[in-house]
Amino acid sequence: MKKITVGLSVSCLLIVLVITLIFAGCGKSSGKPAAEEPDTEEFAFPHIVAFNTNGGGEIDSHYIFHGDIVGPPDFPIRAGYIFDGWFLDNGTFSVPYDFFSPVTTSSSLNAKWKEFAMEMLRAPGGSFRMGSDEIQDLDAKPVHAVTVNGFYIAKYPVTQGQYHALTGDNPSEFSLRQDAHDCPVEMVTWYDAVEFCNKLSVLEGLTPVYTIRGRTPASGYQITAADVTVNWSANGYRLPTEAEWEYAAKGGDGMGPYFTYSGSNDRDAVAWYNAGSHVEMSTQPVGKKAPNSLGIYDMSGNVWEWCWDWFDEYPVAAQTNPRGPSSGQARALRGGSWSLSTDVIRIAYRNYFFPSENSCFMGFRVVRADN
Repeated sequence: MKKITVGLSVSCLLIVLVITLIFAGCGKSSGKPAAEEPDTEEFAFPHIVAFNTNGGGEIDSHYIFHGDIVGPPDFPIRAGYIFDGWFLDNGTFSVPYDFFSPVTTSSSLNAKWKEFAMEMLRAPGGSFRMGSDEIQDLDAKPVHAVTVNGFYIAKYPVTQGQYHALTGDNPSEFSLRQDAHDCPVEMVTWYDAVEFCNKLSVLEGLTPVYTIRGRTPASGYQITAADVTVNWSANGYRLPTEAEWEYAAKGGDGMGPYFTYSGSNDRDAVAWYNAGSHVEMSTQPVGKKAPNSLGIYDMSGNVWEWCWDWFDEYPVAAQTNPRGPSSGQARALRGGSWSLSTDVIRIAYRNYFFPSENSCFMGFRVVRADN
């Protein structure tokens, strides 16, 4: 989705100004006294909206006619930081700019930043019952015992701000939201998510988990094909396995009973979906609903989350640290999204998609081994 900003070059401004003056002089008299004629000068000349990036990459000023709106520009980039919004005040950052209000005066907007960091929570190792016997939970049978080692999991899905800061790209359908930087990134392929994990590992001085060969395209995004191999002993970031994802969503060690949604049986308390408390049909900023018992947010609804596993039927026998089939055609997705009903945002519900595809319903979160 291409961003549209309202801007005019100097030459265009001069042409518009001349045309405006000509038509202003040719109009028929209304018979009203001259004092009651509207003052057109304020409306003929555009206002200037300038962007102070506070150390980030430069963004050109926008020339906006009175009463029009200025669209949010692409996020600026600053090494080691995540963009955190535009504000009218600089330093305290207490007055966010409303991009959907008409422009009535020139102004300078100031970028707020926060240090780049992934908030990770520890999921202690343990055992649980994976799957569900409920009829709504398609492909979640048979229920079987699974044991996983401890691992760290991101508190939130990867946001647009985090993804852009690390890759320089933001493919998201909802990038023009006022609070887009805090919304989950979407429109990412499984390959995009895997490469993000490697970039994050390198940034933090960790050993990348994945080796990526034959990348298509050779550079840039979105990635639609690659040969990906995995080193499970590496200490870097990776996608969760399906078992790790469900273990964390269910709250960690324990053989049930479990909540229907991650953290509650009250869907509105923990999930963004297509009804109930969700009145805006798009992604929402992360962390605005209640967390589950491990302190993890947005595991039900908001965006589907890519997992490592190739999608297939569950085994019958008990398993330890399962990582899915060795090959397949589609990768597993978990959690449901902002666009779906409550049946589909259930913890145990499974979905799948081709790793080369993307949509505004799909994002991801990262995990890291506890070593």
